[in-house]
Amino acid sequence: MAVQRAKKPREVYDLGCLRLYREDLEAIAGIVREECGNLLIEFHDEGQHTGNDPGDFVAVAGVLPESLDHVTLTGKRNSTTFKVHLGQRSEIVVKDPDNSARGAAHAIRDLGRARRRWLDGRVPWPKSRKRTIVVNAPRALRPTHWQRHRVLYLSNVITGTVTLLLGGIIGYLVNQIPDWN
Repeated sequence: MAVQRAKKPREVYDLGCLRLYREDLEAIAGIVREECGNLLIEFHDEGQHTGNDPGDFVAVAGVLPESLDHVTLTGKRNSTTFKVHLGQRSEIVVKDPDNSARGAAHAIRDLGRARRRWLDGRVPWPKSRKRTIVVNAPRALRPTHWQRHRVLYLSNVITGTVTLLLGGIIGYLVNQIPDWN
């Protein structure tokens, strides 16, 4: 006689602090849909917007703010429930997992590993800083810090170099003045 479990087994995979853009969200939604056959996207906003297709991130782009606080992607297949929570604590929760669900969870973890905010995991930031940033915009429209500020940094380096050279030349010339004693 087989022993029946009182509770379904549950596996939780921590994703850490991530920075996800629309392409990443659509990829995660595609993995959940491929794994379970269905998909429910909950945006956790005031209007209680939901979606059931990876393309729904584009559909709600004009309605919701660009930066989303919390998004949940859910799929269910037979007795297996697959949830991806993206927000303050980002994790994958799989209830009654099988090998296929574990494989999908690892595919999402691999995608998240490429988008991890490494500094936030190692530096003791305030707790409000340790969260996943979910941006419902294409990555190409959101330039990096260096792309936004490179002209400023380069102009500061050039100005500093010119100032250093002029200061050195003036200092040398001032020391060449004969002593008047």
